[in-house]
Amino acid sequence: MSKSKGVYLLIFTIPFETEVEIGKLGRYSFLPGRYVYVGSGMGGVSARVRRHLCGCQSKRWHIDYLIENAVDKKAVIYLTDSREMECILSSLVRDIPGAENPVRGFGSSDCSCYSHLYLIPETSYHELLNIDLKNCCRSEVLTCRTIDQYEMAGLENH
Repeated sequence: MSKSKGVYLLIFTIPFETEVEIGKLGRYSFLPGRYVYVGSGMGGVSARVRRHLCGCQSKRWHIDYLIENAVDKKAVIYLTDSREMECILSSLVRDIPGAENPVRGFGSSDCSCYSHLYLIPETSYHELLNIDLKNCCRSEVLTCRTIDQYEMAGLENH
């Protein structure tokens, strides 16, 4: 799965109000709660998700600045070679009742979406795990897998 293309959801909790400098976006205050970030890894989705869940020294993407303050990190990976699936997946998260976009432009500097970061009600967590991209578009989604940060740390490239 290491070189497989795909899109993903990072699902994590910010346990207390946190102020974070998000690269060129600026400084933002994040309320405690459950967050979802939508991203893609067209050069290897497994490596991208591992980087986000396990931490990294350098900060390259907006999510790198926020995820280091998070707990209870999980990812849902959808294998697909369609880059447009990132925005489709983001729109499905945006449509979850009560979902909010806390930062304009977060993770969406290369598309026209308002944001790819959402604060969702705790009661909507299971809706995230049940998003089925196979039934919402014509692009082929090969598989969907949910993993947590500890599983991802132990996965070997294959």
